[in-house]
Amino acid sequence: MKDVKFRIWHKLHRRMYQVTEIDFYMGNVGFSDDFEDGSVDSVDFDDCVLMQYTGAKDKNGIEICEGDIIKIEQREDRYMQVKYIDYAWISESVKEPFKLVNIVKYGGAVVVGNIYENPELLEKD
Repeated sequence: MKDVKFRIWHKLHRRMYQVTEIDFYMGNVGFSDDFEDGSVDSVDFDDCVLMQYTGAKDKNGIEICEGDIIKIEQREDRYMQVKYIDYAWISESVKEPFKLVNIVKYGGAVVVGNIYENPELLEKD
C-alpha cells in the first residue's frame, strides 16, 4: 500500500508546507514547517491549495507531488507539470502528456520546482 501524503501551498503566506492533518468537518488543514521550529498551525481550505504525493520519487529520491515541475532528461530537458487527470498521474506540457509512472520507471525525472514558486520553468518549454 502506498503512502497517502499531502502538502499545501498557503495562499496568504505564499509558502509550501507539509500537511499534518485534514479536518473535513471543520474545513481546515493542519500543517507544519519542517524547516523552522516544527510547530503546527491550521488554515481554511479556501486559503490553501492541497496537493497529493503521487507515490513516485524522482531519480534523486525526492517525492513527486501534484503541482511539481519535473525535468525529463530523455526528452531534451523538457519541463512538465505533474497533474492528476483521468484517474492517472501524468506529466503534462503544452505539447503532450506522459504517464508519470513511465517517466519514473526509466529514471528520467527530476523535480526542479513547483507551479507556485517556479512558474517560469514552464515558460521555457
